[in-house]
Order: sequence, then structure tokens, then C-alpha cells
Amino acid sequence: MITKLIFLDIDGVLNSHQHYYTKNLLGYPEEDPRKDLCMTAVSMLYKILEAHPECKIVISSTWRLPYLKNKEKHISQIFDPVPHDRLRKLLKDRTIDATPCLRGDVRVGVKDESRSRFRGEDIQLWLDTNKGKLSPEMTFVILDDDSDMSYLYNHFIKIDGYVGLTYKDAIKAIDQLKTPRERRIAETSEIARQLVRNLVKNTH
Repeated sequence: MITKLIFLDIDGVLNSHQHYYTKNLLGYPEEDPRKDLCMTAVSMLYKILEAHPECKIVISSTWRLPYLKNKEKHISQIFDPVPHDRLRKLLKDRTIDATPCLRGDVRVGVKDESRSRFRGEDIQLWLDTNKGKLSPEMTFVILDDDSDMSYLYNHFIKIDGYVGLTYKDAIKAIDQLKTPRERRIAETSEIARQLVRNLVKNTH
């Protein structure tokens, strides 16, 4: 059963305006945007995954669209540009799927403007379709620089597209991914620590 999920955007999250500006300033050659990831932002994603070893990734970025068209390619190949072998393997192993696209059936090249334009509804459809694989206590976060999350806003962490995923965003995601059971354990542990501090204080 899946207990924790990250619905992950790429542009503005794992790359940013600042990332591209710095590369241009330093004279790096232009790359295919679909292969360009900011390693600082990627390291923040790693921090979240390290804190929650059971957490999986579902790609909600427009980067997923070619993979929806071509089922012979697995969505985890998005992370092929990551230069560090161990990190790349971790990201690919944790990436299990991509959300569908309600803006139109990209698999057959049909665009239906009458359907949803909200990324949040794409995410909700994925959740509904995969309901049987999800733990009743499953937690998830949405990392995105756009706000089109519809009624999933409580799970949404707005990323500043100018700088991408930051340490502050990662800490917030780590906290939001805690299950109710983990929160109860943390609260109990904090109460115990406070009792010990009070006992130590009273003995002096």
C-alpha cells in the first residue's frame, strides 16, 4: 500500500528562472529544457525523500506528456539527466507514475478544451483511479509553482518559480507528509522530553 506521495511539477520546482539566468550569465550552452534540472532543487527533493523513505513520486508536470503518448518509455526516465548515479537511481526508483491529462487525450493527440484545465483535477483523477493501492492514512503533498489545484489546495505547497524548491519548502513538505500516527508519536515524544526537562530542572 502507498502511504505517502509527492505530486511533482518540474518547471519552476526542479528548475527555475534563477537557474536559467545563472547558466546564461556563466556562458553555459543552452540545453533541451526537458533535460535541464537544477541540482540544488533536486537535492531539496532528496531531503524530503530521505526523511520519508516510503514516499513515492507521481509526476504532474507537463514533462509527463511525452510519456503519456509513448508507453514504451517509463516516466522515471525524466530523471535521467541527474548526473549522480546514486541520486538518479533513488529518484527513478521512487517515481511510480504520472497523472492523466484532462485537458485532452494527449495519447492520441486530441485536445478537448471543454474538459478540466485544473491540474488539481488531474491529480484527483489519479487518486480516484488508484484508490485500491492507497493506505487509508495516506498523506500527500503537491509541489508546484502554479496554483490550479482546485479543492486539493490544503495539500499544495506553492513553490516560487523564480528560485525553485528551497530548504524552507522541503521542511514544510516533510512536515505535511507525516501520517496521523507519526504525529501522535511525535507529540508523545515531545511530552516525554518536556517531563524529563522539568525533572532535571527541579533536581537543581
